[in-house]
Amino acid sequence: MARRLLLLLLWVLIPAASFAGLPPEQPDEPLFQQSSIAPEDFAGVFERVKLSEPSTEKEFLWLMDALDTASSAEEAAGLLPASVYQQQPDVVALIETGSLPPAQNLTTTGESIPSTPAAGGTLLPGYPGPYGFHTSNPTNNWGMPNSRSGGCGPWFIRGDGLYFDFRRACYQHDLAYRWTPVDRLSVDLRLLREMLYDCSLRSPLTIRLCAIRAGLYFTFVSLLGGPSYGATLTPGYNATGTPMVWPAPYSFCAQASHVWVYTDGYGNRVPRNKSLYFTGVVRQYSRVRYQLIDAYGNVALQHMTHAAQTNCVIHHEQERVSASVLPNGIYQVRALFTPWETEQVTVQNLGSLEIFSPTGSTTCNQNSHAWVYGAQSPITVGAVIYPIGVVRRNTPIYFSFVSQTGGPGYQHTTHAAQNNCVVNHEPEARSTAGWTPDRYDIYATYTEWETDQVVTRPVGVLDLRSSGGGGGGGGDCLRDQCE
Repeated sequence: MARRLLLLLLWVLIPAASFAGLPPEQPDEPLFQQSSIAPEDFAGVFERVKLSEPSTEKEFLWLMDALDTASSAEEAAGLLPASVYQQQPDVVALIETGSLPPAQNLTTTGESIPSTPAAGGTLLPGYPGPYGFHTSNPTNNWGMPNSRSGGCGPWFIRGDGLYFDFRRACYQHDLAYRWTPVDRLSVDLRLLREMLYDCSLRSPLTIRLCAIRAGLYFTFVSLLGGPSYGATLTPGYNATGTPMVWPAPYSFCAQASHVWVYTDGYGNRVPRNKSLYFTGVVRQYSRVRYQLIDAYGNVALQHMTHAAQTNCVIHHEQERVSASVLPNGIYQVRALFTPWETEQVTVQNLGSLEIFSPTGSTTCNQNSHAWVYGAQSPITVGAVIYPIGVVRRNTPIYFSFVSQTGGPGYQHTTHAAQNNCVVNHEPEARSTAGWTPDRYDIYATYTEWETDQVVTRPVGVLDLRSSGGGGGGGGDCLRDQCE
């Protein structure tokens, strides 16, 4: 029986990438006993518990069950072996303080990803480095190639639950066990770090329980994972033959893959005191590497995002970077990512981004911009449009509708902007009754609050038809097409 349990555990924690059709993972049930444990109960708990070292395979499975039923901080913390307390200070810090120490040696903003190694540990002679005939992907850990997905194991060994979600960490760990990018200890430590990062996002109580579970998982894989490191035969890497073709796509998500820089209303002109948010929809568990390139072709900023969630979304909130880290100027934005539809690493140029220091006499919460609400889709003659915008306070906007065929044009001058720099759309209602059906280029002339300068900018096209319907829309994004 003990031997069967050991084999099951090896299946769980050592690459599950070659297994398909696993039963769905089951969430934890609420643990009533643990609801009475307060976060402060964990303070100094390591000085009060008797640390134990598991000695049999059966004990490892018992420890996981015991964690789910622990009713005190001492009982929960006492399940970790002494080696974790002594050698993994991040686990101790997260349990005692609820905070994960920052990663060291950050050279870019965002997540810290080690560089792709010069050669794979088990690369056959004559195969090109670092991963044989397989193309490396610099947006996952150590720039490893993608492969079929891994996991944390069958449903009774959970990859996620009520207070933890280690599926992303397990997937990246399985990739590393396939490709052996560095030594095994470094790979296992990366697994621990990513599990602890997930724990750091939890509630004050469950942070501690999650960190203890992460320590247990790390113990398991450290003790039992050795024989499986690099043991997966991969043609074109550590086995003769041509490269295997990974099934694509692995993910199936509700949105098409796309990446952009969210600027919280500032479009592609962002004041230095505001923030940039690097985000997107990409392959599950993969990252996006953004580069901002200055006028001389140099990479001025590189940002590696956190991994996409199971819905393929990279949450923008945790990707915040202050625009003040960049000098004033115009930057070209480039993104390297893996679309979930193709599994192929893609480079995409997203357009330009300007960082500037406001010099105007007023300050507002949105950047200066103008638009015509109701003109984003074809509309019928007689429909009402609303020319509006955000400009220097107490100044109007002059709109000009110029026919693309040389026909008659039309003008509209708005009321003055309010103290918040906004031209309210309600009093700007303008009927198109009597206008000639045509396509009109829309220009707006206004005073920017950032510079106190009068500018004229194209702000869209009005498609006016003699019959049909239209709608409204708009967006704020830095990419080829707003949604």
